[in-house]
Amino acid sequence: MSHRPAAVGGAGRIAEELGSAIVAGIYQPHELVPGELELCRRFGASRTVVR
Repeated sequence: MSHRPAAVGGAGRIAEELGSAIVAGIYQPHELVPGELELCRRFGASRTVVR
């Protein structure tokens, strides 16, 4: 049984969504994920949460 800690708050949600997108192949190897400001806008989160 996999023992993975639950995602916490906004940062966890962002990490889960980015991780899922990477696994799904939305972001290809050597391709950059969106930058900090784009992620802030996309998720409606502060820079601290995105970081």
